[in-house]
Amino acid sequence: MIAGFGPTLGPSCWKDFSQKRLTEEKADSINQRIAAKWDNICAAIVAISLHAEMLAVILKEADAPRTP
Repeated sequence: MIAGFGPTLGPSCWKDFSQKRLTEEKADSINQRIAAKWDNICAAIVAISLHAEMLAVILKEADAPRTP
C-alpha cells in the first residue's frame, strides 16, 4: 500500500484494507452461510434464469451480438 499510495496515504489505506482481508476463519464462516442457504440460493437463481434460446431471441431483437 505504501508503494502504491505513498508514505502519507499508504498506512491509512492499509488500515482500511486489512479489516476486509479474507482470513481462514472468515472464509469458513462464509462457506457455512452459503452451505446453509444453498437450496434458497439455487432457487433464486432458477427463478430469474432464462434459457439460452430465449436469450438468443432477446439479443437478436436488440440487434446485439450473439457470438463471441
